Amino acid sequence: MRRMMTCSMLVMLLGAAARAQAPPGMTFTAEEMRQMIAAYPGLNAGVKSIDAGAHVIDFWLESRKGGPAPAALTGIVHSEITEVYFVFQGTATLLTGGTIATPAPFAVNVPAWKGSDVVFRTPTLGGPYSGGTPRTVGPGDVIVVPPGTPHQWGTVESPTLVYFIARIDPSKRLTAGYVNPALAK
Repeated sequence: MRRMMTCSMLVMLLGAAARAQAPPGMTFTAEEMRQMIAAYPGLNAGVKSIDAGAHVIDFWLESRKGGPAPAALTGIVHSEITEVYFVFQGTATLLTGGTIATPAPFAVNVPAWKGSDVVFRTPTLGGPYSGGTPRTVGPGDVIVVPPGTPHQWGTVESPTLVYFIARIDPSKRLTAGYVNPALAK
């Protein structure tokens, strides 16, 4: 009985210690999504990020103009991060899987839009892309692209595609603690 009480007490203490050290969490509201779209019409921008303990989660706004897919697609693949897409506006074809011929390091050139100092520095490869599974996606859809999965946008059927990406980075190469100035107002 005494041993059982000691084990129960130890479990309670360890649980309390874990709760005391947990990150405070973060929200990204629908209103903040609208603020970001208004602040960066037709552009891409870092939104906010958090050190979530075992990994960094980094949120991005991305926009693509409507039109057909290029004749020669260039796919990309991230070796360490998972990307979770949330389509906010528009419809498009997203291709996932398939192959990238002659994969080579691909510099994800993310300029610092309007004071953003977020840097995308996770290992990414790119090259000629073929054979992916096409999926038509639209508002409210969520797509998960695991590490090592080649992907590329195809045709954007609407005038503009607006989506948000949550990048989950277990190597913690992405910047944690960022909040876009448009949300700090």
